[in-house]
Amino acid sequence: MKRLMLITLAAAMLVFLLVPAAASAQENWYDILPRPEWSGLTEVQIGADQGWFEVYRIKPNVYAIYEESQWEEVISYLFVGTRRALLFDTGMNIGDMKQLTDALTDKPVFVVNSHGHADHFGCNYEYRCVWAFDDAEGWARFISGYGWPHDEAMESGEFEKASFWPFCAGGNRLPRHFNKRTYYVPPYTITHWVKEGDVIDLGNMRLTVYSTPGHSTDSISLLDREHGLLAVGDVWYNSWLGCFDLRAYTATAAKLARLSKAADYVLPSHNVTMVSAHWMVKMDDAFRAINNGTATNYFDDIYPDDPASNGRYFEFGYFGVYVPWSELGL
Repeated sequence: MKRLMLITLAAAMLVFLLVPAAASAQENWYDILPRPEWSGLTEVQIGADQGWFEVYRIKPNVYAIYEESQWEEVISYLFVGTRRALLFDTGMNIGDMKQLTDALTDKPVFVVNSHGHADHFGCNYEYRCVWAFDDAEGWARFISGYGWPHDEAMESGEFEKASFWPFCAGGNRLPRHFNKRTYYVPPYTITHWVKEGDVIDLGNMRLTVYSTPGHSTDSISLLDREHGLLAVGDVWYNSWLGCFDLRAYTATAAKLARLSKAADYVLPSHNVTMVSAHWMVKMDDAFRAINNGTATNYFDDIYPDDPASNGRYFEFGYFGVYVPWSELGL
């Protein structure tokens, strides 16, 4: 059952990320690239990027690690304290993440996963210490032991021809070690379970863990009050937000709106970074509107032969929200 769920969620993720709300009129996902939001940030030139990763220093000792050249445009984050470093997600397993983080810091690095979707735990297996949220459904326990087999990566559209920028479709920007024909994500071991309210002390840097389900049951966000940063995983980004549990997501949106008062910027895990924290309030407003029936700018995706797949896309300008009909009671 969970294996089927894994495939279904991956297929759904393909829809959300291929049709960004800010660029829905674009013919190809890469037509909007390079995204202008990155131009004002400080890029770190480092040989360990393998020609794949783009690294930006967004605050002293905080790095955004961007995989621009694949359609999911995944972003991982490295927080470097005086004693150790926290890596929030490990990307796609296209580039070697550990090679990169070893070059960025000499502090011991451990992983904290935002949630258990394959585009965020790709290089978990490279690290000795991996932390995750133990949700009630045991999703993280399942996915850590299952990984992401090659056939399912292909089935979900991870590496179809259109998955890469034209200039790297022939391998120009792909790391030399990467082989599309054998690509997969190995299982990994979770060494510690985080819970709501945990404070992770890196030495001169502290991050608080918050459970933020709705996109997935095991989704978490991290608040770095000192730097005014709120890392939210896939709970918000400037595209279609995949809402698989309307009640949970509505509560999460309200929670993040409150937490945003302690942050200046939100760190999403796709597309762009250093987004104004006021978008958490906008997300809260959006979910309130969906629930009370005042969100009227939407379109439906209808499958007559598969009613369970029917869903509604609500548009809110810089982002949108996809909700299955079943969650709306339709």
